[in-house]
Amino acid sequence: MFIAILEDDPEVGAVMEKWLQDAGHNVAVFATGAPLLAYKSLREIDIFLLDWVVPGMTGFDVLKLFKTQLHIVAPVLFLTIRDAEIDVVSALDAGADDYLVKPIRHQELLARINAVTRRVQDASIGISEEVFGAFRFDPSGRQAYCGDVIVELTSIEFELALFLFKNAGKLISREVIANVVWGRPVSELSRTIDTHVSRIRKKLNLAPENGYRLQPVYNAGYRLEQVLAGPFHAA
Repeated sequence: MFIAILEDDPEVGAVMEKWLQDAGHNVAVFATGAPLLAYKSLREIDIFLLDWVVPGMTGFDVLKLFKTQLHIVAPVLFLTIRDAEIDVVSALDAGADDYLVKPIRHQELLARINAVTRRVQDASIGISEEVFGAFRFDPSGRQAYCGDVIVELTSIEFELALFLFKNAGKLISREVIANVVWGRPVSELSRTIDTHVSRIRKKLNLAPENGYRLQPVYNAGYRLEQVLAGPFHAA
């Protein structure tokens, strides 16, 4: 994988760079956001690791530009010393696929990278489109559609939405979602799963008028149910 790191602490950046290079990845390290955004090979990056607090343009600012203007589709892992739920949710709402709370741990970082690697490799084998009524998912292009309307999903949102559609009608526990989609125990994810489910429901407009309803099941998990088809409208 080709991995870009936004990290202003040279020691931390050097340590992460060595960890990733030892694991076989190519790495580019940036101390501030501007040179990262101007990097000539920006769209060749497979994964971005963005520190939140860096001089000038913050990692949060870079993330928002990725998603709102540059339309970067590569996964973004957010690095932060902030472990408050509101900060984590803010990063996820801005388009981050996952987050790591500092100090970064060697094996945890590699495990998150490996989980992303598996998703990218699965997408590269030319799987045909998955169609569920008016909803379509293109695993190779990592693109979702409601009718003919493109629905902008992050990489992890795409994985979660496709997993739920493939298991429509079934009660899926939060533990299963955590392990299948994130590759991590549910205890580590706090309300991350709930936040992502809420965003998917809103972005895909999963409501009866669109043929599907996504419901929480108290103390159990979630169920995506197919209902009577109606006129389809993307959110």
